[in-house]
Amino acid sequence: MGGGPGFYSTPQRRALASASMAVAGDLLAPPTLERVRPIALPSQLPGVDTAILHPLLARDTCIRISLAAAVASKRRVSSDMDMDLDANAPATSPGLPSMTVVCKGLPWVITAHAAGSGGVTVREVLDAIRDAFGMDVDQMQFDDWRHDMTKGRQAVDAGFTLAAYRPGMTRADLLAGRTKFAGLVSSADIGGDVWTLELED
Repeated sequence: MGGGPGFYSTPQRRALASASMAVAGDLLAPPTLERVRPIALPSQLPGVDTAILHPLLARDTCIRISLAAAVASKRRVSSDMDMDLDANAPATSPGLPSMTVVCKGLPWVITAHAAGSGGVTVREVLDAIRDAFGMDVDQMQFDDWRHDMTKGRQAVDAGFTLAAYRPGMTRADLLAGRTKFAGLVSSADIGGDVWTLELED
């Protein structure tokens, strides 16, 4: 009953051995990590389906700010805003205790939290995005990002070419120049308090 040279001599035994090896290979192989579509979440405010964005953050009327420049200079995004603009105004009406922002081309979620009781401000949203873009990316994070982006033509859909890894990279570097703030768009299919970040060159 040993596994000597003649063990796989018959077609039946060869087929059985191949099937056993395939099963063993599946058990040893790491699982494929598919990105799960987010479940739609209710608004943080009862009775409010969608909050209205402040014009400084809305896509058609927003202030254009270079997020990459703010990251490179290590300064707050809101410091680039004209003094006549009210960066401390509530980011939404009614005000929300927090706002979640997703960005095409990046797998990491950005969350802005309100420091006061009046809700998240324009300043807090912009600075949260800047802080997220300024975070370092290590080799493992880069490899995961590149794998996700090459799967399903996401890089093409996002409109940019994939970068090559180098030490000291930030999340902003992964966007290949598309780092100018171009407003937020409500992501109603994800949840009432989630917005998609629009970027341009």
